[in-house]
Amino acid sequence: MDHFSHSLPRALLFILGGLATVLPGFGATMKLVVTNARLFTMVSGQEKPMNGFLVVAADGTLDAAKEGTPPPEVLAERQFRAERDSGIRFVHGINIGRVGPQWSTEQANAFTKGFVEWVGAQPPTPGFLSVMINGAGTFVGTPAQAKAEAEVMRTLALGNQTHFLESPPDKYEERAKFRWLQDAGLLGPGLLFGHFVHTDPWILRETVHAGAGMSWNPLSNGRLASGIVDIPAYVKAGLRIGMGVDGQASADRADPFENMRMGLYQVRARYEDASVLSPYDVLRMHTVGSADVLGVADRLGSLAPGKLADFLVLDPSDLGPIFDPYASLVFVAGTRDLARVYVGGELKVLNGQTVGPAFAQARAEVAKRVKTPGGP
Repeated sequence: MDHFSHSLPRALLFILGGLATVLPGFGATMKLVVTNARLFTMVSGQEKPMNGFLVVAADGTLDAAKEGTPPPEVLAERQFRAERDSGIRFVHGINIGRVGPQWSTEQANAFTKGFVEWVGAQPPTPGFLSVMINGAGTFVGTPAQAKAEAEVMRTLALGNQTHFLESPPDKYEERAKFRWLQDAGLLGPGLLFGHFVHTDPWILRETVHAGAGMSWNPLSNGRLASGIVDIPAYVKAGLRIGMGVDGQASADRADPFENMRMGLYQVRARYEDASVLSPYDVLRMHTVGSADVLGVADRLGSLAPGKLADFLVLDPSDLGPIFDPYASLVFVAGTRDLARVYVGGELKVLNGQTVGPAFAQARAEVAKRVKTPGGP
């Protein structure tokens, strides 16, 4: 599949759901790259399967058919173009590569620096906010990855988002790796933990002290049975908290309203107390809080003079009597109520239809590139 043709409709789905800013997964040339292709070569008159990828030139001609995985810069650049062309506001996440015998810290630094310079040479992209590392420091067996990511962060002044303490079976192993992040100098205001479900008092205290933040993902946590985050305890401790949906791969729907409801319901049910978290609290986390942990609170998160004009317009017809706007937004509203979505003051969605890149066309392009189940 092609990173551009798949990333574009994903980004458009976020906009359709009223999510104007995203931090996608890892990002990759001016050439089209079709990955995970079923390739066949003729050897001695017989077809031989080859797992690899096609490189298609801008004029539509086949440039190469290669075995293996596309180079990381190819994937990063293709995904960046899709994010840009969708019109969404985005922080681009990049994978610096798995550091080890075949990939050094110096190589990771050079690759990331090359991508950042490539981004800087692109035509102006109004929706682009920054580049952030997709961290993997706790997913490996040695502290080398955390050290490398910390070095790249310092050298290029980049943030880092790391999924951490999400899966219940892995929580004890990951807690032990928390010191790797500390010792590497990775823990700080530029670090954003994704999920952060299974902490302990010491990890929470050290995270708050370092100024790091977290992204709370209630839909994903419920879908994957990851657990219920103790948000009231995190708030009391002073942790910086934003909210996200973690993408359709684990949350099924890019729906911020459902995400806020799910989080509020989970926490109230855990505490058996409706007063521990309010609709205003989760709405603020999903807006101002998210902008804060992404390091863009000076530009996003609230409507104020000088900030970017990203906002939603809802049709209140089906919301019933509105006594508390915050409660109505969180308890009642949904993507069905979205009348308009604006990014940078520019209309992007009108009555459920994207304005600009045609979502139906992008989705049709994906269908053409994906093998139909049971098909040839």
